[in-house]
Amino acid sequence: MVHGGGPARQPGRAGAARLRRAVRPARVSPFRPRGTKSETNPRSFLMTFAELVAASRTCRYFRNTPHLTEGILSDLVNMAHLSPSARNLQPLRYALVVSPEARKEFFPLLNMAGGRSAEERADESRHPAGYIVLVAPRGLNDFGVMDIGIAAQTINLGARTAGLACCMIGAYNRPAADAFLGVPEGMESRLVLALGAPDEDCRLTGPNADGSLSYYNDEAGVHWVPKLPLTDVIMLVR
Repeated sequence: MVHGGGPARQPGRAGAARLRRAVRPARVSPFRPRGTKSETNPRSFLMTFAELVAASRTCRYFRNTPHLTEGILSDLVNMAHLSPSARNLQPLRYALVVSPEARKEFFPLLNMAGGRSAEERADESRHPAGYIVLVAPRGLNDFGVMDIGIAAQTINLGARTAGLACCMIGAYNRPAADAFLGVPEGMESRLVLALGAPDEDCRLTGPNADGSLSYYNDEAGVHWVPKLPLTDVIMLVR
């Protein structure tokens, strides 16, 4: 299902290169590969991947240009499609919202940045430049739900390597969105991934002084995301 992009097509071999050329380098802690070291030094590779994960923050403000094409979104879907699937059932399907007209009609169905005040939410000039919607059979079991998480994070990481950012949105008008997308009977949308070139500086920090984990913006407009120390999340070592 593609809104505004014409018939769906298979991504070509040049997909990765197209993703890299799609946008200018992002402002949010860009991922910088370390060349041949990652091929010979496993620890170097892990550190490089850790940088990518740390840079893949939720983004709520986007540069509305450049326009994300069907080809770019299809390449990201292909990354998710090639990822592991529980029992290899591959239950997920994807809808792409591409054209400016479709994006403008789709955005009001989303409760994006629900944790921010109306004044803090992005105006139309900073809305996402495209959407990938994850669709699954109704009554999906726990294994299928795992597939949703795997696919969403794969797209998130893939987008980040191209200088894009992602916002995973679970709060939206599902019946209206499914009607808009033409989701077949027996299936339902489960998650919306909003994508675009980031227009937000997001950084990680430790818990707030009161121990809470609420994210916040400082006076310079930097968006801080508190994370627990690693020692707090490793529950047991035997």
